[in-house]
Amino acid sequence: MPSTFSNLGLTIQATGENSGTWGELTNVNLQRIDNAIAGVIAVSLTGNTTLAFSTNSASTTFSDEAGRNQVILFTGTLAGSTATVTLPNIEKQYYIQNNAGASVILTAGSGAATYTVQSGKDAIVFVDGSDEVANAIDNLQLGSLDVLAQGEVRFQDTAGGQYIGLRSAGTVSASFTLTLPSADGSSGQAITTNGAGVLSFSSAGISTGKAIAMAMVFG
Repeated sequence: MPSTFSNLGLTIQATGENSGTWGELTNVNLQRIDNAIAGVIAVSLTGNTTLAFSTNSASTTFSDEAGRNQVILFTGTLAGSTATVTLPNIEKQYYIQNNAGASVILTAGSGAATYTVQSGKDAIVFVDGSDEVANAIDNLQLGSLDVLAQGEVRFQDTAGGQYIGLRSAGTVSASFTLTLPSADGSSGQAITTNGAGVLSFSSAGISTGKAIAMAMVFG
């Protein structure tokens, strides 16, 4: 029975096969495993790219293939032109860093599900082996999150080109926590605090009509 190949392209040798080369094939397998769980590779992008990955090569010489590495660093000078990068259509997770100068669309073939990594951003994605790419940290649930050095929490728009960011003041004299309201307010209300960090919706104080009237009185 001839060799078969695993999801990661590892050679699964049959009994009694590859006399004289069994050791070399095993070493290649170990190096491929090492790449898949700890490998880091830089890929310079100039346009659309398919990452190298061999699925059925019983070579006795190891080759560092970009599509098998765990961490992929996109570099280059795309200069605003979005590039599409095709990942191997295997069951695998990737850590992506995009410093290529433009957005990178990750695909794994003909599947409708792709994921776009914005320029200057990082992502953790996975391929399901059925031509689909998904963000591995969508709907991430955390007990708490520390954003360091006055960093921002950014809420992207649907296109991913613009965002609303929230961050702390440059200097905070004492740490405090703001508790959001438990329900939505009414039209015209504003968020107020009870002085102990608990926020709620209440009257804004001066309505538009009153403000105009006061402006007329005081000229």
